[in-house]
Amino acid sequence: MTLSKKLAQQQLLRSRNEARFSSPPVTVIDESAPSLSPTDPSTIELGLEKLRRRFRTPPPDQEPSSVSVSVQPYETFADALEGDDGDAFLRHVSHSPFGLDDQQEAAWIRRLVQLLCAHGETADPRSVIFLDTETTGLSGGAGTVAFLVGVGRWSGSGFTVEQYLMRDYNEERAMLLGLRESLADAQVLVTFNGKAFDIPLLQSRFVLARQRWPLAGAVHLDLLHPARRIWKLRLGSCSLANLESQILGLERENDIPGHLIPQVYFRYVRTRSAHGIGSILSHNRQDIETLARLTLRMGEIFSGQASEELAPVDLFSAGRYAHALGERELAVRWNEEALLRGLPADREVEATKAKAARLKEQKKYSEAAELWRDLSERSEAFLEDVHEELAIYHEHRKGDLEEALSLSDRALAHLQDKTAQKKWRHRRDRVAMKLARRKPAEATLLFQNQS
Repeated sequence: MTLSKKLAQQQLLRSRNEARFSSPPVTVIDESAPSLSPTDPSTIELGLEKLRRRFRTPPPDQEPSSVSVSVQPYETFADALEGDDGDAFLRHVSHSPFGLDDQQEAAWIRRLVQLLCAHGETADPRSVIFLDTETTGLSGGAGTVAFLVGVGRWSGSGFTVEQYLMRDYNEERAMLLGLRESLADAQVLVTFNGKAFDIPLLQSRFVLARQRWPLAGAVHLDLLHPARRIWKLRLGSCSLANLESQILGLERENDIPGHLIPQVYFRYVRTRSAHGIGSILSHNRQDIETLARLTLRMGEIFSGQASEELAPVDLFSAGRYAHALGERELAVRWNEEALLRGLPADREVEATKAKAARLKEQKKYSEAAELWRDLSERSEAFLEDVHEELAIYHEHRKGDLEEALSLSDRALAHLQDKTAQKKWRHRRDRVAMKLARRKPAEATLLFQNQS
């Protein structure tokens, strides 16, 4: 496909999305009406009334009913709450039957928090909150505002999402006060890319509003980073939408594209037309539920109970991640299983190297040497690190100086880098010197035996 066709296709898709979520007001001009002078009192009063309507925050009982969206099987309600300074904001609550099915799932969450956050205390799953924001832009800075903040948590009967929506900019302080009360008892915060975007943005808004940040003592688990460590090799893109589709097997219907969300909100502030606001609330709620489901999925994986459901490449990635986290037994088991189930050639080499390294740590040098030798013989490319491990083994462990010298010569024949050549030349000279010292001693011993 040519570049011009790609651009045309993107433009067509953008226009369709804008048509779905935009309804520009139609201005009807009555040409029969008499024209009024700009200085006419009725004209001035009409203009003032337009300005009043534009900047007036509608009272709670006039909030458009379309803001409260009821999507089965979710039970929802919306109410307007008043902050300490008199400004109101909208709180939208969704309750779904998706919850913690048993104690095992609660144990998965505790295990995940302890492992990824180095959190020694046992976290209560009902004190874990899932947070996501919808903002007026992605650039950050003082001009970017989080106009919608969603907070999800498990309750006794399911999963509840509270969404705090500021209907105009003067409601931000009241919204933040309501949000602060909701986050007061949180012990663990779960986000997706929240460390880089959502949380710094909210912290700056709390500072500008002269309010205390309520999550200062909470442990923060950002799922983006462990998701990349486990699934990036296979999936490439680890966006929340792709993980939702590829890992959780969920597909959204009629979801609003993320790049249209600021545009819909700006139109709502300007015209008070709530068309599209319900789609934003639904999008935010689904993001939060996906966070909760993804947390359960990762907790199940790191509890060692879902390895058979992972693809071999994912299992290999999870093994590397477990090793970095200090979970050696889990790392060895996953690496072995990935090798048995079959990996692409490049990943098989990495997994075999990792297995040999574990054997070396356990002082099983001969078994590790067999793996290194097998890699060296099967690989078409020259593996310098494998050759180095074999040279060390033969020189220091087995005492086979002839083989160590041969490996050094082979490495010098393949390498072009001057630094690497210098290192291997030094190794070769050392081995050759040891060999020269050993041979006279062997000749003297042979002469004594003959006499």
